[in-house]
Amino acid sequence: MNTSKLLSGVVASGAAALGTAVGIWQLLDNFGDSYKPFAQCVTQNHKNQPFLCKHGSLNPCSAQNIKTNHAISESRKFIKRMMLEQGIPGVQVAVSKNGRLLWTEGLGLADVENGVACSAESVMRIASISKPLTAVGLFQLWEEGLIDLDAPVQTYVPSFPEKSCDGERVTITTRQLLCHMSGIRHYFKKGRDDSAELEAEEYYITSHYDSLDESLKIFADDELLSKPGSEFYYSTHAWTLVGAVIERVSGNSFLHYMQRRVFSPLGMEATKAEFNDQLLYNRARHYVRRADGKLQNVPYVDLSYKWAGGGLVSTAKDLVRFGTAILTSYNEIENSKIHLSAKSVKIDALVTTNQIADESSQSDKQDQNRNSNITKPNPNPILTPSSTKLMLGKIVNAFDSAQYPNLGYSLGWMVDEGEVGVACGQDSPLFFGHTGSAIGGSSVLLVFPDTRKCSELNCDCCDLCEGCEECGARGVVVCVLFNLQGVNGVINLGTNIAKQFS
Repeated sequence: MNTSKLLSGVVASGAAALGTAVGIWQLLDNFGDSYKPFAQCVTQNHKNQPFLCKHGSLNPCSAQNIKTNHAISESRKFIKRMMLEQGIPGVQVAVSKNGRLLWTEGLGLADVENGVACSAESVMRIASISKPLTAVGLFQLWEEGLIDLDAPVQTYVPSFPEKSCDGERVTITTRQLLCHMSGIRHYFKKGRDDSAELEAEEYYITSHYDSLDESLKIFADDELLSKPGSEFYYSTHAWTLVGAVIERVSGNSFLHYMQRRVFSPLGMEATKAEFNDQLLYNRARHYVRRADGKLQNVPYVDLSYKWAGGGLVSTAKDLVRFGTAILTSYNEIENSKIHLSAKSVKIDALVTTNQIADESSQSDKQDQNRNSNITKPNPNPILTPSSTKLMLGKIVNAFDSAQYPNLGYSLGWMVDEGEVGVACGQDSPLFFGHTGSAIGGSSVLLVFPDTRKCSELNCDCCDLCEGCEECGARGVVVCVLFNLQGVNGVINLGTNIAKQFS
């Protein structure tokens, strides 16, 4: 497989794409204020009164607001430039810093034909960002001692056939599945050129699969690409087998387990499997550009064959909530401070332009309660620090990238072990996260940890500004979703946005 497609995708045709993009912005202008970005800095409540820090003093919010607004303005320029260059119909973005959602916004159109603006609530395909979500679900079972990552996968899924490679009987483990070193193929069988991934027939499956057992039949009997543990071959099918492991061990269906153990505990209300026949409110339309650059709807596909590796939908806000939860556990590795779950990250404290009018009658007491939960400790994080450390430990340098030479893969995550962290200039991994490429969608989720101590930050009041020693979620989390297939440069975009908020 051409792994560079995981980093960037396919560049949209130039002149035609640019012309269509300009037309989209002209169409939006005709809507007047109705399409204005759904975003607002959250360091003040909807009554324009600064929040109080936990010590009872006022936060220096005015200066912080100026900084945040500047970061939003610059980041918005990056996004709009990309939309024009590649003819992207709609984009959704969310950014958190130190456990606080600072920005979420939709730009462009979620539905071009009907002129529906993209908003912070638009639901889009997240593609391979499904993999880190699944990894967290599996590591919860590992924490409970129910999974041995190095046991043969048939220990948990007996129906999966024993495999051979070059005439030798081999063993596939769950660890190898997680880091794409199992030898299981991606969308092409052995011997096929996999450089044109989006042209693979299996990308366009229209049949619905009622169970993971049915999905496994797509590839279970196919020849391995390499001996397990010897080479990196990116494989979404391998993650279907990961989903089957979760099912057998937990005794629940994969989707039910993920909803109960990951999505619901983190308040990820918009994150779910995509069923074409079910009502899904705020569902965005998904698009692709033809060779001549003309925008068109993507063909009908059914993603039930790859729920665990690429079949979920979500919002940028939900995924930032998820990233913040993992960032919290990650920082605990270094700091051994108080545990915070994502329930303490009040993403829903964001006040959007639409919500101001709707919520103007709410009491000050509700505002105070909402804010007081920001740093409320919870003894049950989504993952323990030890699990997070194992999950995020880079195993292989998987990608041929001159710009990110240290970019590799861990157990379900892309990890860049750059020498200097972009978020704060400290010695730490540059980022961990994932990109995604789906039929009609592109995505990126990046987490930039800040492992510095509070004493190094020189901040007087940090509940809503620069974080505090008790806040395990120190760092920047960025998520951007696109309703266009093959968007190029998504990691660069995420990194540039993170720099603005650092």
